[in-house]
Amino acid sequence: MDVAKKPPGGSDKKQPQEDLDAEGSAIPTGKFANTPGNVEELRALVTEETKYLDRLSRRIEALIESQERLAQGIDLYVRALRIFPSLGRGMAIGFGLVIGSTVIVGLFAYLLTRAEAIPIVGDFVKRIIEYINIEHLSN
Repeated sequence: MDVAKKPPGGSDKKQPQEDLDAEGSAIPTGKFANTPGNVEELRALVTEETKYLDRLSRRIEALIESQERLAQGIDLYVRALRIFPSLGRGMAIGFGLVIGSTVIVGLFAYLLTRAEAIPIVGDFVKRIIEYINIEHLSN
């Protein structure tokens, strides 16, 4: 029986032959087919990729800065809008104070007109009422 020698690796398949260039060097195939053939080409490729990544990095940083400025502007706008509830609250408080004071002063004046019958306060109230009537009639 004729026993054929098996290639190293244990398979009966034939090993693919490498393509050779004009100088007799092997031409890379598969995942290494597009890689440069010498160190200078590889160095140039790495330099080009580095420059591209630097440009990309600068653009990303500019985008981040732009977004930060936008966020600050939005925050300023939102803080400016917070003044309206405070303004409305202040106006309501002021209006309430005016109305409340008017009611209290009117009630006090009404009670003073009824106080003429009180012996000590009556004379004082009577003079105040006469003064108000004189001032009112003179205008």
